[in-house]
Amino acid sequence: MNNNWIRLVLTVVVANVASPLLPMLPIPVTARYSLDDRTKDVALHDPCTLERVARQYVRCDNLTGAGVPAPLWVSERP
Repeated sequence: MNNNWIRLVLTVVVANVASPLLPMLPIPVTARYSLDDRTKDVALHDPCTLERVARQYVRCDNLTGAGVPAPLWVSERP
C-alpha cells in the first residue's frame, strides 16, 4: 500500500469516529436581558400589586405562584 492510501483510510476512520461526538461538544452561549417597550409599559403601569390571601399569592384577583406558599412578609389583602 502506498502512503496516500493509508492516509486516506485513516482520515475516513477518524472522521467516522469523531462525527458522532461533535454534537456533544459544549457551545458557548450568551444571554442578554432586554425589556422591550411592551414589557416596560406592563411593568411600570400595572395597577395590581402582589399580595397574599392566607398563604396564597394573589395579583388582580388571580392566584399566582403555582401553589408555592407565600411568606408572611408579603402584605395581606384586607
